[in-house]
Amino acid sequence: MTYLGFGLLLGSATMAIAAPATPPRQLDIIKCIAKAKPEAKDEASARTSYLLVYFKDETHSLHFATSADGYSFTDVNDGAPVLNGRDVAEQKGIRDPYIMRGPDNAFYLAMTDLHIFAKREGLRDTDWQRPTDSYGWGNNRSMLFMKSYDLTHWTLASVTIDQLFKSTANAGTAWAPEMI
Repeated sequence: MTYLGFGLLLGSATMAIAAPATPPRQLDIIKCIAKAKPEAKDEASARTSYLLVYFKDETHSLHFATSADGYSFTDVNDGAPVLNGRDVAEQKGIRDPYIMRGPDNAFYLAMTDLHIFAKREGLRDTDWQRPTDSYGWGNNRSMLFMKSYDLTHWTLASVTIDQLFKSTANAGTAWAPEMI
């Protein structure tokens, strides 16, 4: 099953769609990113496509698709994940990606750190990260936040909500982040 997060983003970065013979590529996680070059004076003509960010239950990973018109999308990476949830998330999966462009022209991506089939796939011994009786279904505690100027090189921060905000220590879940 495929779930679409927020995802239409008018962007200025050019994205190549990999041919089927090309091995899938992953986003590069780096410690620091260089500030982007100033955008062209005519911002509307510099923006070339829409970007859709989404996840699939089968992979619990991040996927990208692009569109010239905002109606018909083509998967980037031939449908393979651009970021493997097992590589970046505490629970070995991501869900609910949300992307936006900030006033600094950087791209900001937020995701839920959650793998709903982790026990079945041998990634943990319990159904959920914490006891279901106390915290309910899917009871994750973390969010992932990323930043990029080129949609390829990203910084990554994992934020454990109940540690950052002590008043949320008994919150059941931290899901589907959005940004303003």
